[in-house]
Amino acid sequence: MIFTRASERDCVTVEEVLERYAPVFGQVVNFQESAMCVSGKVAWSRACGLASLLGVKLVKCYKRYISLPSFADEEKKKIHWCNWSKLCCSKDMGGLGFRDLAIFIKALLAKHVWCLIHFPNSLAARVLKSIYFSDFSSLLADCKSGSSYLWKSFYWGGELLEAGSHWRIGSGDTASGEWNRRLISDSFIPDDANLILSLPCSSNITSNSLVWHSDKFGAYSVKSRYHLGCNLISSPSCSSLDSSESWWKYLWRMKIPSKVKIFLWRVSHNWIPIGCNLNKRRIPVDVFCHICCRRPETSFHALWCCPSLKQEFHRANSPEAKLHESADGVNERSSNSVASWSPPGSGLFRINCDATVDSGTGKVGLGIIIRDGVGVVLACRSMPIMAGFSPLISKALAILYGLLFALDVGLVLCLVETDAQVIANLLRNDADPFMEMGPVVHDIKMLLPSVSSGMVLFVPRKANRAAHSLAKFAFSLDNDKVWLEDCPFLYPIVDGDYPPQL
Repeated sequence: MIFTRASERDCVTVEEVLERYAPVFGQVVNFQESAMCVSGKVAWSRACGLASLLGVKLVKCYKRYISLPSFADEEKKKIHWCNWSKLCCSKDMGGLGFRDLAIFIKALLAKHVWCLIHFPNSLAARVLKSIYFSDFSSLLADCKSGSSYLWKSFYWGGELLEAGSHWRIGSGDTASGEWNRRLISDSFIPDDANLILSLPCSSNITSNSLVWHSDKFGAYSVKSRYHLGCNLISSPSCSSLDSSESWWKYLWRMKIPSKVKIFLWRVSHNWIPIGCNLNKRRIPVDVFCHICCRRPETSFHALWCCPSLKQEFHRANSPEAKLHESADGVNERSSNSVASWSPPGSGLFRINCDATVDSGTGKVGLGIIIRDGVGVVLACRSMPIMAGFSPLISKALAILYGLLFALDVGLVLCLVETDAQVIANLLRNDADPFMEMGPVVHDIKMLLPSVSSGMVLFVPRKANRAAHSLAKFAFSLDNDKVWLEDCPFLYPIVDGDYPPQL
């Protein structure tokens, strides 16, 4: 696309440039497909002369250039099938996931507030603290009228930070890392006491920490903050039914061309240009079907009920039969290899840990088994806990108590295995997570160098059956139970874990 002044001299210059351009780059301009348009202040006779000089056709307002649409006729009225708020809904709620700029800017500003809280010794945090607030827990408590534009922006962006976060207890004088159950039960009502006891605590954490509960790792992200803002300020136009949500998820996960997905999305919302829809928007068209001319042209009729359309489907060599024929020939892929426990090798010990949670009573069962390099059982432990921890926290506690159990038995050079991949990934990272499980993860990292090789490995559930059985057995116990070199009810599982050559 070339812009130039409407003069003969400039047009001749353009011709000379194009003549030099062609042999150098090997590209020749097709003047027959080219067009020229001029502004309204140029006389039409002069424009025709310039067009003949260049050898191109003259148009009043170009429509397309290299298949790109023109924006010269933006003032013309068009059909808007939906408003912007519907498009900003997530795909799982019936929208297209377009970004709401105001909520997105809030999420970005809240990120700065999050950094002020978690990095209190930074220069920005110290300067703002000396002016606007005295403690980080009351950072967004008030915004005075004389505050700077920067602080007002932080206050505006951090309004929903409190709704999506909470403080994790970390500091205290406790040395055992456990709650005083009797004191908590006497001080709080049962519901509050159970909530407090369901939070793990640690003796190694020195300060409280703000946790973002919209993220499974407790860390703030602009994405999770944006989705939280959309949910709290949800538009009534977004679909909220469970059946609708399942349909949208199924639609966007289908392995079909994107243009087909968009078409099905428009059909689901009844946003296609058919007779009835156009008539509702006061466009003078015939509402009856143009194919059968029998019934009004609705979305359901145009796609499913039109008799002429059904005949066309049957003429297309029965696509339904072809689909079923192809589906019958597809076999499910199955792996012949079965996951099982494998010995760690000579000189090493393997600790398998697992936990189960009884959702009815809130009781947690921990299972720990330690075996030597050839698979011989050295020690087992079943441990019941009346705390109501979540399954993820319970599995982290199983690893922690497994390491402590190995210390009590006097074993070193151990490999730790768990079937919780999230925990195994967290322990590979240097930074502690912000989530409620953070204190437990911190304690595990403190114990790993002294007990094991410093790694916690992920194994499938089938390779962790012995620890799982011990965890389930803990539901029948009132106190811990330990077996040394003998665990009769685990014999069938342990014997099945032995390698074939043994």
